[in-house]
Amino acid sequence: KINIMNRSGLPGVGAKAKLVLEAKGYQVSELQADFSSPQTKTVVVYSEDYQTLALDISAELNNALISLNDAKSEKENTITIFLGADMDI
Repeated sequence: KINIMNRSGLPGVGAKAKLVLEAKGYQVSELQADFSSPQTKTVVVYSEDYQTLALDISAELNNALISLNDAKSEKENTITIFLGADMDI
């Protein structure tokens, strides 16, 4: 499951990222925007067993930073992409 959260401060960046990933065969489950706290850098946050997929997605998104989410939560998200202002698609 891949989720995208647009925190770039720029409307439409999330939709563009979703289209880019889907064109490469990835399935994006959820697309949201949160402009209340914009961030500069794009970060791909992944669950423990999805490091390889996170690295592949990072490569598609201008070598975005990656981070392991080791918190156990009720929602089993495999990957969440937090888009930052550096996302130039």
